[in-house]
Amino acid sequence: MSARHADPLDHPEIALVSAPAAVAGTLLALLAMAVALLLTLIHAGTPAMRMAGAGCLAVVALVSQALFLFRLGLGETQIWKTVALVLVLPLFVVTIGLTDIMFHSLQARTMLEIPLHGGLGP
Repeated sequence: MSARHADPLDHPEIALVSAPAAVAGTLLALLAMAVALLLTLIHAGTPAMRMAGAGCLAVVALVSQALFLFRLGLGETQIWKTVALVLVLPLFVVTIGLTDIMFHSLQARTMLEIPLHGGLGP
């Protein structure tokens, strides 16, 4: 049976994170996500370029959080968590790409074309 910690801040995984690293990881991830949102909102480039840009920025956000917040590395204690993250990254990028493609084609699939040149009257 594992020992319970009275104070959550005494947990070993929490103790690994330093305040400057947590702030740096959070700010870098927030900046990457804000840039991805801005690129999507202003429809910068083609859908393929937006998809690639959002995917790259998502990878930057994930890697910054993994390095700064979780201190993932290739050491003996963190190797399987790092491997799990590396295996999840392609799924995350594909999810963002599919979301961009679906919303890009949403109007063409759902909105009716209304004729603008007198097709309604007798």
